[in-house]
Amino acid sequence: MAVSTPCAPPARLTAGDSWVWEIADPADYPSAQFVLSYALAPLSGGAVVTIEAEAPSPVAVAFRFGATATASLAPGRWRWSLVAADLALDLRATLASGVLEVLADPLASGDTRTAARRILEAIDATIAGKVTKDAQSYAIEGRTISRIPLPELMAARTRYAAIVRREDGSGPISYRPMRFADDV
Repeated sequence: MAVSTPCAPPARLTAGDSWVWEIADPADYPSAQFVLSYALAPLSGGAVVTIEAEAPSPVAVAFRFGATATASLAPGRWRWSLVAADLALDLRATLASGVLEVLADPLASGDTRTAARRILEAIDATIAGKVTKDAQSYAIEGRTISRIPLPELMAARTRYAAIVRREDGSGPISYRPMRFADDV
């Protein structure tokens, strides 16, 4: 079975996998004259990663990023930009941009949870701890420590639970079996 090649960077990519996609050769910036590349920059800050186009076909340009190179990318949201450059003429144009998510390498060791899942689990642990110690604030040796009120924690929990459901592919709708009076 052949794997289809996407025509643009996918919305989600997995670190440690080989990434391949093609785009139509831009008419205003043909790959015969311009160097086409994707620049990936983590939204949280960090080094920019560049993926240069391979030798183009008459109608498309392929981008390939090997498994070894993607394995070092941090999970999270990344901004991508498709750039056309002609270094000899000192020309550069950003043709398109967007955001994609790099998922953790499933074969890597360590914590592979998403940031939203880590926050949700921390909120759950805090709520569980509040059941036994529910002081809003207290002082120890002149230092004051304040706690987040339970209603604020519950609101944050609702927000992060929805994010985790989306990440898991579950929507906000839950299904449950129904019984009608005639079925009894």
